[in-house]
Amino acid sequence: MRTIKIVFFLFLLFSIQHSFAQLQESYEKGSVILNSGEQVEGFIKIEEQSKLSTEVCFKRIEADEDCTVYTSAEIKSFQTNSGKYFDLLTLQMDKNKRELRVFANLILKGEASLYKSTYKSNEFFVVRVNSQNYVLQKDLLVSGETEERKYNFRGVLNVATAGYTNSSENIQYTENNFISVLTKYNASKGSESKLVAYKEKKINYILLNIGGGFGKSESEFFIQAMYRTYYPKISRSSSVSIGLNYYKYHYSELYNERSYQFTKTLTTIPVQVQQNIFNKRIRPYVFGGLNLSYLKIVDSERNSLLKDRLQNNFGIGLLYGAGIEMDIYKGLMLKSEYRNEIFQHLFLFGIGYNFSK
Repeated sequence: MRTIKIVFFLFLLFSIQHSFAQLQESYEKGSVILNSGEQVEGFIKIEEQSKLSTEVCFKRIEADEDCTVYTSAEIKSFQTNSGKYFDLLTLQMDKNKRELRVFANLILKGEASLYKSTYKSNEFFVVRVNSQNYVLQKDLLVSGETEERKYNFRGVLNVATAGYTNSSENIQYTENNFISVLTKYNASKGSESKLVAYKEKKINYILLNIGGGFGKSESEFFIQAMYRTYYPKISRSSSVSIGLNYYKYHYSELYNERSYQFTKTLTTIPVQVQQNIFNKRIRPYVFGGLNLSYLKIVDSERNSLLKDRLQNNFGIGLLYGAGIEMDIYKGLMLKSEYRNEIFQHLFLFGIGYNFSK
């Protein structure tokens, strides 16, 4: 077992040194407008919004090996053919305590336009009226502080709309609420509102893995079938999976100097969230979630050690663990995983196939 652990962690360290792409890096047609006003056509790397709020990775030719990273110092806007529009805005954050230059995603265009962006990992919105920017920040509890920081987004929204929203009731801090309110405000001013929306399709993988693990007096065989979904608009490193897994674990225990053999079989339907440490061809990851499972334990005579009842051999439990996946050829992949659910699995190694590649 000690040798297997050493191999597992050496593999983890090796993967950190040699990473290439799972959700392959992808680009879409688009353009950037330089500070000089020149518009340059090319290809923009698909990233989550939090990344695009500070920089954009741009290629003039998609086949180029490297991209040029543009920040707020070099460009003033960029857009993609799929409908993403980002403008560089200069904003006063934290009740005018800090000036911020950030790329903001245009959501609604009109006399009062609506943008959204990211600041300190938190999403916020901007209402732009007559070239003036009004920042809508959500009240939040900061680590180390005992009270919520109040940003009074309702008051800021009321100022931005010249009192129009003062009598509006139940305006929640949501994108849809702000779109609805500003659409009505624009209509009251005789201005048309145009929703600037784009769709980024979720990415689904069907994965099948088979393999096992070995210890001094124990062994385990497994089959994992998983349906994994990425939501690139939110994150290209996080995924949600549901599956059907089967494990068969042989082990022995010593009683009165005599060795007894036992077998655990676990059939489980897991629902888990996986976070890739690197979104690469070699992917260390951690995961956690819940499972619905059926556990059976028998001795060498096939006598059951569990009575059939809820939360004895059948129930819902927590699962967590870590592992490494490595794409080796087209849909073919290697996998190593440490998993804890119902019981502590061995370090498992196996081979798999991605049917969606």
